[in-house]
Amino acid sequence: MSRFASLKRYLAWLLVPGIVVALSACGGYQINPDTTAYVNALGNDAAPDNLSTQYLVGPEDVLEVKVWGDDSLSKTVSVRPDGQITLPLVGDVVAEGHSSADISTEFQKLLSEYKSTPQVEISITEINSYRIYLLGEVNHPGMVQVRNFTTLLQAIALAGGPTRFASNEILLLRKDRDTGNERVLQLDYRLLSSAKKTHRAYNLVLWPGDTIVIK
Repeated sequence: MSRFASLKRYLAWLLVPGIVVALSACGGYQINPDTTAYVNALGNDAAPDNLSTQYLVGPEDVLEVKVWGDDSLSKTVSVRPDGQITLPLVGDVVAEGHSSADISTEFQKLLSEYKSTPQVEISITEINSYRIYLLGEVNHPGMVQVRNFTTLLQAIALAGGPTRFASNEILLLRKDRDTGNERVLQLDYRLLSSAKKTHRAYNLVLWPGDTIVIK
């Protein structure tokens, strides 16, 4: 089943009469308390899920591999659709879902079996897997590809902004990196454009694959 077909089924379920999502007040705005807890957790710079601290590599991203003192092992590689890259001497290494620093550490560990104390640096030269999806009451629904960290409000602007029929309710569908399950965050559009410092955290930095629904 396609992502959009699955999403349609989820939205149909959400709108079934009798299913009520409990909301709590937040400075006059209505948001889901689970969303508040999640946003507060992301505010911790040490949280591994805070995308503003590291980008996780995905298919079609391009990496520059440098092995200091050995140009023959240095190269530029693209992440294949299966999420792997082929590196000199060691062969295939999983790159998808890992930071460039993690991949460097893994390559250095594997390379140490062939070379004494290798010094490895891997950097991302092209970001091609950072795709987000916008549905519902936006002027240009569909997929948006971005090249740098993008916030929720920026993504809505890239899609032409809300239509005149849009409400303040926003759903952000995000795959949980630990469980693989889809998390649903419920937000209020007014929070995103609020000037209050305490509201800025709700303008989340998006992850590749996030889906935004403007209701």
